[in-house]
Amino acid sequence: MKSRMPSASYALLTPGRDQQGQSLIEQAFFRGLRLANGTYKTTYANRMSELDDYCASLATNLSDCRILDVGLSSGVTSAELLDKVLSRTSSAQLTGVDICLYGRVTRIGPCEVLLDSNGRTLQVAYRNVGRGRPHSPLGSPARFILEAFMILAGRAVRLMRIPSREVTLVSRGLATRPDAALRELSLFVRVPEWIQRFWLVRAANILNIDYFSRDDLGAAIGILIEYVQPGGYLLLNRTTDVSGENHGSLFQLTRDRSIKVVRRFGKGSEIESMVPEASPR
Repeated sequence: MKSRMPSASYALLTPGRDQQGQSLIEQAFFRGLRLANGTYKTTYANRMSELDDYCASLATNLSDCRILDVGLSSGVTSAELLDKVLSRTSSAQLTGVDICLYGRVTRIGPCEVLLDSNGRTLQVAYRNVGRGRPHSPLGSPARFILEAFMILAGRAVRLMRIPSREVTLVSRGLATRPDAALRELSLFVRVPEWIQRFWLVRAANILNIDYFSRDDLGAAIGILIEYVQPGGYLLLNRTTDVSGENHGSLFQLTRDRSIKVVRRFGKGSEIESMVPEASPR
């Protein structure tokens, strides 16, 4: 039986827990957090250990390992990747990007309300037990009522300008690290200062054919390739929901800005063939 979803303030703002206890509470919280785009922030520890180990081996003795992790979700696997790289080199810095990284917690009477940075309600809670946005809200009367309540609660918070407290919607183990920086951003937004900046760019469980059209995938891949420094790497991976297997492709950008596959995991990335098409000419 799944554990109940804790409230945002209980999961993210309550101090004094040991690492294991905090991890279990965060897992229950993020599993029920449905975002405005319909995706969930569900991630689990050790999902990509084989990939992390291989990338870390490439970082051995490098003096400057800058990593960009796109679509970091709850940040659990981001922290694991950073730790693996730091086990092989003395200096590494991770920049984590996600479309939803920050929110605000407030109260309406006895209820706690969690909003994303655009003011959309993500969770309502009572006595530290929360409910996230329902999947298929028209599927039952209970889901419809919950969806309507969450919409009205968000409007009330905005109109009444009720005081609120900011929360970071990633694991505390990543959010508090000095060697990790977070940025709320769409992967389709090009950041000029990131051009040729990163030794490794990882896009795991985000760039797949179930989420985006072929044109959108090509545009996103093209932007990510621009961020890779000469000699650096681009990792595209998808973890299957049922078996937990990883199917990824690791590309290296050569000094002349051509790109090649240097390692496949499982069956390789389902969008591997699109990478050469999106590469700079």
